[in-house]
Amino acid sequence: MSSPRSRCSMRSACFPRLTTAPWSASSAAASTSTSLLWCTSSSPTAPSSTTSTASARSCPWRRRLTIAHQTAEGLAYLHSSAVPPIYHRDVKSSNILLDDKLYAKVSDFGLSRLAEPGISHVSTCAQGTLGYLDPEYYRNYQLTDKSDVYSYGVVLLELLTSQKAIDFNRGPDDVNLAVHVQRNVEEEKLMDTVDGALKEGATQVELDTMKALGFLAMGCLEEKRQNRPSMKEVTEEIEYIINILDAGGVEKLDSA
Repeated sequence: MSSPRSRCSMRSACFPRLTTAPWSASSAAASTSTSLLWCTSSSPTAPSSTTSTASARSCPWRRRLTIAHQTAEGLAYLHSSAVPPIYHRDVKSSNILLDDKLYAKVSDFGLSRLAEPGISHVSTCAQGTLGYLDPEYYRNYQLTDKSDVYSYGVVLLELLTSQKAIDFNRGPDDVNLAVHVQRNVEEEKLMDTVDGALKEGATQVELDTMKALGFLAMGCLEEKRQNRPSMKEVTEEIEYIINILDAGGVEKLDSA
Protein backbone atom coordinates (compact mmCIF):
# COMPACT_ATOMS: atom_id res chain seq x y z
CA MET A 1 0.00 0.00 0.00
CA SER A 2 1.37 3.40 -0.91
CA SER A 3 1.78 6.06 1.75
CA PRO A 4 -0.40 9.19 1.76
CA ARG A 5 2.61 11.18 0.65
CA SER A 6 2.68 9.25 -2.64
CA ARG A 7 -1.06 8.87 -3.28
CA CYS A 8 -1.03 11.34 -6.19
CA SER A 9 0.66 10.28 -9.38
CA MET A 10 1.02 13.93 -10.38
CA ARG A 11 2.82 15.83 -7.67
CA SER A 12 2.17 19.53 -7.33
CA ALA A 13 5.01 21.98 -7.91
CA CYS A 14 7.23 22.43 -4.90
CA PHE A 15 6.84 25.69 -3.05
CA PRO A 16 10.18 27.54 -2.92
CA ARG A 17 12.06 27.23 0.34
CA LEU A 18 11.54 30.32 2.47
CA THR A 19 15.09 31.25 3.41
CA THR A 20 14.69 34.85 4.54
CA ALA A 21 12.17 34.48 7.35
CA PRO A 22 13.57 34.02 10.88
CA TRP A 23 11.26 31.09 11.58
CA SER A 24 12.31 29.07 8.53
CA ALA A 25 15.48 27.07 8.00
CA SER A 26 17.58 27.52 4.88
CA SER A 27 19.26 24.53 3.28
CA ALA A 28 22.62 25.73 4.65
CA ALA A 29 21.22 26.01 8.16
CA ALA A 30 19.59 22.61 7.82
CA SER A 31 22.96 21.01 7.14
CA THR A 32 24.25 22.21 10.51
CA SER A 33 21.07 21.63 12.53
CA THR A 34 19.48 18.64 14.19
CA SER A 35 15.81 17.74 14.09
CA LEU A 36 13.34 17.79 16.95
CA LEU A 37 13.59 14.00 16.98
CA TRP A 38 16.76 14.52 18.99
CA CYS A 39 14.59 15.42 21.97
CA THR A 40 12.96 12.00 22.13
CA SER A 41 14.91 8.98 23.25
CA SER A 42 12.73 6.60 21.23
CA SER A 43 13.79 8.30 17.99
CA PRO A 44 15.80 6.21 15.53
CA THR A 45 17.98 9.29 14.94
CA ALA A 46 18.83 9.78 18.60
CA PRO A 47 22.31 8.72 19.71
CA SER A 48 22.37 5.04 20.57
CA SER A 49 23.55 5.85 24.08
CA THR A 50 20.64 8.20 24.74
CA THR A 51 18.27 7.02 27.44
CA SER A 52 14.93 8.54 28.37
CA THR A 53 16.50 10.09 31.45
CA ALA A 54 19.43 11.50 29.46
CA SER A 55 17.02 12.92 26.90
CA ALA A 56 15.00 14.60 29.66
CA ARG A 57 18.21 16.18 31.02
CA SER A 58 19.41 17.44 27.63
CA CYS A 59 15.93 18.51 26.52
CA PRO A 60 14.09 19.29 29.78
CA TRP A 61 10.48 20.35 30.11
CA ARG A 62 11.07 24.11 29.94
CA ARG A 63 13.12 23.70 26.77
CA ARG A 64 10.43 21.53 25.21
CA LEU A 65 7.84 24.21 25.90
CA THR A 66 10.09 26.80 24.24
CA ILE A 67 10.52 24.58 21.18
CA ALA A 68 6.76 24.07 21.01
CA HIS A 69 6.20 27.83 21.23
CA GLN A 70 8.80 28.71 18.59
CA THR A 71 7.36 26.12 16.21
CA ALA A 72 3.82 27.38 16.81
CA GLU A 73 4.98 30.94 16.09
CA GLY A 74 6.45 29.84 12.78
CA LEU A 75 3.28 28.07 11.69
CA ALA A 76 1.12 30.97 12.89
CA TYR A 77 3.19 33.28 10.68
CA LEU A 78 2.61 31.02 7.68
CA HIS A 79 -1.14 30.98 8.28
CA SER A 80 -1.82 34.53 9.45
CA SER A 81 0.96 36.88 8.35
CA ALA A 82 2.33 35.50 5.08
CA VAL A 83 0.71 36.92 1.95
CA PRO A 84 -0.82 34.79 0.63
CA PRO A 85 -1.10 32.37 3.57
CA ILE A 86 0.89 29.15 3.31
CA TYR A 87 -0.19 25.65 4.34
CA HIS A 88 2.90 23.62 5.19
CA ARG A 89 1.22 20.23 4.65
CA ASP A 90 4.00 18.14 6.20
CA VAL A 91 4.42 19.33 9.79
CA LYS A 92 6.31 16.67 11.73
CA SER A 93 9.15 16.50 14.22
CA SER A 94 11.79 15.72 11.59
CA ASN A 95 10.84 18.95 9.79
CA ILE A 96 11.46 21.06 12.88
CA LEU A 97 15.15 21.86 13.07
CA LEU A 98 17.09 22.93 16.16
CA ASP A 99 20.21 25.04 15.86
CA ASP A 100 23.19 24.89 18.19
CA LYS A 101 21.26 26.97 20.75
CA LEU A 102 18.21 24.69 20.38
CA TYR A 103 16.11 27.38 18.71
CA ALA A 104 13.42 25.77 16.58
CA LYS A 105 12.81 26.58 12.92
CA VAL A 106 10.25 25.08 10.54
CA SER A 107 11.84 23.42 7.51
CA ASP A 108 11.05 21.50 4.31
CA PHE A 109 8.42 23.37 2.31
CA GLY A 110 8.42 20.84 -0.52
CA LEU A 111 4.74 19.97 -0.08
CA SER A 112 3.54 23.45 0.90
CA ARG A 113 0.65 25.11 -0.88
CA LEU A 114 -0.41 28.73 -1.17
CA ALA A 115 -3.88 29.54 0.09
CA GLU A 116 -6.23 31.13 -2.41
CA PRO A 117 -7.80 34.47 -1.39
CA GLY A 118 -11.46 34.11 -0.49
CA ILE A 119 -11.33 30.30 -0.63
CA SER A 120 -11.73 28.35 2.61
CA HIS A 121 -9.56 25.44 1.48
CA VAL A 122 -7.28 24.14 -1.24
CA SER A 123 -8.56 21.06 -3.04
CA THR A 124 -5.61 18.74 -3.45
CA CYS A 125 -4.72 15.10 -3.14
CA ALA A 126 -3.82 14.04 0.38
CA GLN A 127 -0.09 14.23 0.99
CA GLY A 128 1.87 14.19 4.20
CA THR A 129 3.27 11.63 6.61
CA LEU A 130 1.47 8.76 8.32
CA GLY A 131 0.83 9.50 11.96
CA TYR A 132 0.67 13.25 11.35
CA LEU A 133 -1.86 13.46 8.53
CA ASP A 134 -5.16 15.20 9.26
CA PRO A 135 -7.84 12.49 8.87
CA GLU A 136 -10.39 14.99 7.58
CA TYR A 137 -7.98 16.17 4.88
CA TYR A 138 -7.27 12.53 4.04
CA ARG A 139 -10.99 11.86 3.55
CA ASN A 140 -12.14 14.91 1.64
CA TYR A 141 -8.95 16.28 0.00
CA GLN A 142 -9.64 19.73 1.45
CA LEU A 143 -6.41 21.27 2.76
CA THR A 144 -6.75 24.10 5.30
CA ASP A 145 -4.65 25.73 7.99
CA LYS A 146 -6.33 23.34 10.43
CA SER A 147 -4.61 20.44 8.66
CA ASP A 148 -1.29 21.85 9.91
CA VAL A 149 -2.85 22.33 13.35
CA TYR A 150 -3.65 18.61 13.51
CA SER A 151 -0.10 17.64 12.54
CA TYR A 152 1.29 20.08 15.08
CA GLY A 153 -0.86 18.43 17.76
CA VAL A 154 0.98 15.17 17.10
CA VAL A 155 4.30 16.99 17.52
CA LEU A 156 3.11 18.22 20.91
CA LEU A 157 2.35 14.63 21.91
CA GLU A 158 5.85 13.60 20.87
CA LEU A 159 7.32 16.34 23.06
CA LEU A 160 5.16 15.17 25.99
CA THR A 161 5.61 11.43 25.65
CA SER A 162 9.03 11.06 23.98
CA GLN A 163 7.36 8.50 21.72
CA LYS A 164 7.13 8.25 17.94
CA ALA A 165 4.01 9.17 15.98
CA ILE A 166 3.85 5.63 14.60
CA ASP A 167 5.29 2.76 16.61
CA PHE A 168 4.36 -0.88 16.00
CA ASN A 169 5.87 -1.82 19.35
CA ARG A 170 2.93 -0.19 21.16
CA GLY A 171 0.45 -2.89 20.18
CA PRO A 172 -2.14 -3.09 17.38
CA ASP A 173 -4.61 -0.65 18.95
CA ASP A 174 -2.01 1.95 19.91
CA VAL A 175 0.32 2.08 16.91
CA ASN A 176 -0.84 5.62 16.21
CA LEU A 177 0.33 7.95 18.98
CA ALA A 178 -2.71 10.24 18.69
CA VAL A 179 -5.04 7.26 19.11
CA HIS A 180 -2.95 5.92 21.97
CA VAL A 181 -3.07 9.17 23.93
CA GLN A 182 -6.75 9.78 23.13
CA ARG A 183 -7.57 6.36 24.58
CA ASN A 184 -5.79 7.31 27.80
CA VAL A 185 -7.50 10.71 27.92
CA GLU A 186 -10.89 9.02 27.71
CA GLU A 187 -9.86 6.90 30.69
CA GLU A 188 -8.64 10.03 32.52
CA LYS A 189 -5.05 8.78 32.38
CA LEU A 190 -3.42 11.50 30.28
CA MET A 191 -0.49 11.85 32.66
CA ASP A 192 0.27 8.14 32.32
CA THR A 193 1.38 8.84 28.75
CA VAL A 194 3.84 11.61 29.69
CA ASP A 195 7.52 10.64 29.59
CA GLY A 196 8.33 9.25 33.03
CA ALA A 197 11.76 10.90 32.99
CA LEU A 198 10.09 14.31 32.61
CA LYS A 199 7.77 13.61 35.54
CA GLU A 200 10.54 12.33 37.77
CA GLY A 201 11.40 15.08 40.25
CA ALA A 202 9.02 17.53 38.58
CA THR A 203 7.30 20.19 40.67
CA GLN A 204 3.52 20.35 40.87
CA VAL A 205 3.56 23.39 38.58
CA GLU A 206 5.59 21.48 35.99
CA LEU A 207 3.16 18.58 36.18
CA ASP A 208 0.22 20.96 35.80
CA THR A 209 1.76 22.55 32.70
CA MET A 210 2.43 19.12 31.20
CA LYS A 211 -1.23 18.30 31.66
CA ALA A 212 -2.25 21.66 30.17
CA LEU A 213 -0.11 21.10 27.09
CA GLY A 214 -1.56 17.62 26.76
CA PHE A 215 -5.09 18.97 26.66
CA LEU A 216 -4.01 21.64 24.18
CA ALA A 217 -2.60 18.88 21.97
CA MET A 218 -5.90 17.02 22.12
CA GLY A 219 -7.67 20.22 21.08
CA CYS A 220 -5.43 20.38 18.01
CA LEU A 221 -6.37 16.77 17.26
CA GLU A 222 -10.14 17.30 17.27
CA GLU A 223 -11.80 15.20 14.57
CA LYS A 224 -13.66 18.15 13.02
CA ARG A 225 -11.34 20.91 11.88
CA GLN A 226 -13.71 23.69 12.93
CA ASN A 227 -13.26 22.55 16.53
CA ARG A 228 -9.48 22.95 16.40
CA PRO A 229 -7.80 26.17 17.49
CA SER A 230 -5.87 28.31 15.05
CA MET A 231 -2.07 28.30 15.26
CA LYS A 232 -2.25 31.87 16.54
CA GLU A 233 -4.49 30.70 19.39
CA VAL A 234 -2.15 27.77 20.06
CA THR A 235 0.82 30.14 20.23
CA GLU A 236 -0.96 32.35 22.76
CA GLU A 237 -1.96 29.35 24.89
CA ILE A 238 1.58 27.98 25.02
CA GLU A 239 2.87 31.43 25.92
CA TYR A 240 0.38 31.47 28.78
CA ILE A 241 1.52 28.02 29.93
CA ILE A 242 5.15 29.17 29.86
CA ASN A 243 4.28 32.26 31.89
CA ILE A 244 2.56 30.08 34.48
CA LEU A 245 5.62 27.85 34.72
CA ASP A 246 8.03 30.77 34.99
CA ALA A 247 5.86 32.43 37.64
CA GLY A 248 5.90 29.26 39.69
CA GLY A 249 2.16 28.75 39.43
CA VAL A 250 1.09 32.07 40.94
CA GLU A 251 -1.80 32.08 38.47
CA LYS A 252 -4.06 29.06 38.30
CA LEU A 253 -4.02 26.87 35.20
CA ASP A 254 -7.40 25.87 33.89
CA SER A 255 -6.83 22.36 32.53
CA ALA A 256 -10.44 21.25 32.79
